[in-house]
Amino acid sequence: MRNFIKNISLALCSFVVVLVIIEITLKLIGWGQIVGFLPNEEWGYLMKPSQTASSYGHPVNINGLGLRGPEIDQKKREGVLRILFVGDSITYGGVKIKEEKLFCRIVEYLLNNNDDLRAESINVSAPGWSPQN
Repeated sequence: MRNFIKNISLALCSFVVVLVIIEITLKLIGWGQIVGFLPNEEWGYLMKPSQTASSYGHPVNINGLGLRGPEIDQKKREGVLRILFVGDSITYGGVKIKEEKLFCRIVEYLLNNNDDLRAESINVSAPGWSPQN
């Protein structure tokens, strides 16, 4: 009986050690550094402002307004067209997509290639949002 308890204890300890090693390894390669959220009565949850996480080796920047992307001047600059992208995790871009590959950034880039136009895209979306939010 004593050997049985000893073997079970050893197996459990080994299992815990393996889980800790897996957790550390995944954090080192970029998994598990998720964006922090704050509860919100109206929307359910919002992303915590001013944070940077890393996912699949790509930085995920959340600006001071709690939106994915660069900081946004609250007052629109003269001559700049602002485009608001609203949506769920598709608009947000998921966790595997670099900031410059998001479709809102691509639209901004394409519009800014026009000499007569200056554009700024604002990504107002969050992973998991739906019409209920």
